[in-house]
Amino acid sequence: MNDGKPYSDPTAELVDDDYQNHVEQTREDKARQAEACGCEVVFAEPNQLLLDIDRPLGTISIAALITAFLILPEPIVESTGGLSHFVYWPSRNGNGHFVLTVKKDMDELDRILIQTLLGSDPGREIMNYGRLLATGDAKICLYQPKGVLVRGEAV
Repeated sequence: MNDGKPYSDPTAELVDDDYQNHVEQTREDKARQAEACGCEVVFAEPNQLLLDIDRPLGTISIAALITAFLILPEPIVESTGGLSHFVYWPSRNGNGHFVLTVKKDMDELDRILIQTLLGSDPGREIMNYGRLLATGDAKICLYQPKGVLVRGEAV
């Protein structure tokens, strides 16, 4: 949208007090926030990629997501040991949340990079990176609505 102002960085709106609040959140803060909105918090294990895909779950091809993982540059796929299995569920707004479990542990910076490459919400990944830089722990997580059907399979 051009409102007559010169171009500005689209991520600039994230760098404000709200950004600082997100960066400083603890794991306990995230768990309380999830509980307050009727969800459970799912924190990433060292061998998991957590993706928040901002499209309605019914429009996301699971096969295309797996293919996107497999066609990442070979050194990236090799660093993960390959895909083991995945689960997914609808987020509170009907979009898709995915947990891809790989065969090798990854450091948080690698996980954030791969999640971004696979199409995870860029704003979320900026927050993950900010938390990693500020605190040494990105606290990568997704909220899972209580009682939602979780689907998945081995690859």
